[in-house]
Amino acid sequence: LASVTHVIGELNQNDTVTFTRNGDTVLSDSRVAYRTIWAETTYAMQTLRDNPSCAEQEHKAKQDAADPGLHAKLSYDINHDVAAPYIAKGI
Repeated sequence: LASVTHVIGELNQNDTVTFTRNGDTVLSDSRVAYRTIWAETTYAMQTLRDNPSCAEQEHKAKQDAADPGLHAKLSYDINHDVAAPYIAKGI
C-alpha cells in the first residue's frame, strides 16, 4: 500500500496536529482547535434536538484541553478472572 498512501501529518508533545506535504507545513493548530471545528455540526444539531444549554455545556467542555471528558473509574480488578472458581466445579 505504500504506493497509494502518504504521511500527511504528525503528532507531537505540545498537543498540536501538524499536516505536512513534501516537508512543508500545510496546516498546524492545536488539537482542541481542530476538535472544535469538527464538533461544530454536532453542536448545531444538538442545540436544535436537545436542551440547548446542555449542548452548549458539552461543546464548551470539548474546547477545554484540561477537561478529561467522560471516563470510567473501575471498582474492580480487570485482570481478576471471576469465572475461575466456577470452572472446575461445573457450575
